[in-house]
Amino acid sequence: MGLPEFTLLAPIFDYPEAGYGEKIPPLLEMVAKLYPEAKGELDLFVKALGEGSIEGEKLDAIQELYTRTFDIQPITTLDVGFVLFGDDYKRGEILSNLNKEHIASGNPCGNELADHLPNLLRLIALKGKDDFVLELVDMILAPALRAMIREFDPERVEKKNKYYKKQYKTLIETPDVDSIAYRHALRACYQILCSEFELPEVDMAEASETSDFLKSIRTENQTEDIKGS
Repeated sequence: MGLPEFTLLAPIFDYPEAGYGEKIPPLLEMVAKLYPEAKGELDLFVKALGEGSIEGEKLDAIQELYTRTFDIQPITTLDVGFVLFGDDYKRGEILSNLNKEHIASGNPCGNELADHLPNLLRLIALKGKDDFVLELVDMILAPALRAMIREFDPERVEKKNKYYKKQYKTLIETPDVDSIAYRHALRACYQILCSEFELPEVDMAEASETSDFLKSIRTENQTEDIKGS
């Protein structure tokens, strides 16, 4: 038996196209009924997107925010295997296994890879709580979401912004929307997983001193400072 409610959760992590706003009310209704502990974060996500219907310039701004958050100059990525393993061979093994599960379940991945978060949520919707999904959530999806959420720590975001401004001389602006809006969506997703799969509560503020991304930035800056001295 699947978990069809996850088909309502997945679209908020898709690239925002026309009709994006229409996908939010049924999700809010479902979360209020089944996962009330996640409703607060989801409400904050909707508030962060700003008032009014999502179309025209508002849709453009949210598309820009999505691209900035997940694709170009990203705060994080939605490819959870990359979050955990980068380009290590382990990610290749995960992608291979996930591809088989997507095909067997009749879950098309579109133009994204097999470990893309919306694809995984739709896979869970189809498969339910079988052994594969239980292991996927426990060993990969939940740890990756925790890592993704930590990257929205204000200090980390500020360090990345300084790096991007130094490298590219400009930052993508997102008028009328909160620049870290998707943090709330990711937190809501994590809370739903905790509720549905009875995961232990983890303080998502706990983290190592810095991420690999920031370590690389620090190393680059130190190298440039040495060259410039």
